[in-house]
Amino acid sequence: MKAYQGELDELLKHEETFWFQRSRALWLKDGDRNTSFFHKKASQRKRRNTISRIKDQEVEWVEGWESAREYFIELFTSENPCDIHRVTGAMEPKMT
Repeated sequence: MKAYQGELDELLKHEETFWFQRSRALWLKDGDRNTSFFHKKASQRKRRNTISRIKDQEVEWVEGWESAREYFIELFTSENPCDIHRVTGAMEPKMT
């Protein structure tokens, strides 16, 4: 039974490697040129990495760059942060 499990693990590893290499090959083939594929991928990454709104201290959604800037300046420069437990509570403890 262990022999079959080892063989199955090896086959799954090969399949995962195949799909990873295929995705990289598509990126090299279609992504390096100035194509619609490249622009779609870049636009998708930009949308995913953009913060369009943030909750303020009153837990209301606020849009706009200036509001987010003010919130983080207040959060990180305050001598007595009022909501630091909400920020640190969202972080997973890790030891490195």
